[in-house]
Amino acid sequence: PNSKEVLNNLKDKYKLYLITNGVKRVQDRRLALISDIRDLFEARFISEEIGYTKPDSGFAKYVLNEIKYKKEECLIIGDSLSSDIQLGINSGIDTCWYNPLKKKSDRACTYEISNILDLLDIL
Repeated sequence: PNSKEVLNNLKDKYKLYLITNGVKRVQDRRLALISDIRDLFEARFISEEIGYTKPDSGFAKYVLNEIKYKKEECLIIGDSLSSDIQLGINSGIDTCWYNPLKKKSDRACTYEISNILDLLDIL
């Protein structure tokens, strides 16, 4: 809920990139289902295409090289502790864990939100 609103708000202030693990064919099918927000992203990076999977730091190095940003200028936002947040930890990139179920974790994320609208307060 509210993802489209948040992305629309952020797209004018930040470059948005989609990073995902998986098979290109499957991810492309999923992205086709969200065509109303898919176009808000500058680019998308799928593990099968780039040869690394999250949380391998090679994934982040590849993406950073492609988008021409320093890791200090980036924030990884994700719902998976084991891939999204761990990618940030492994790569020295700030993270925001989207945790709508308010699960407990000892993993060190930079930010944690349970409502996607809270992202607007962080950024």
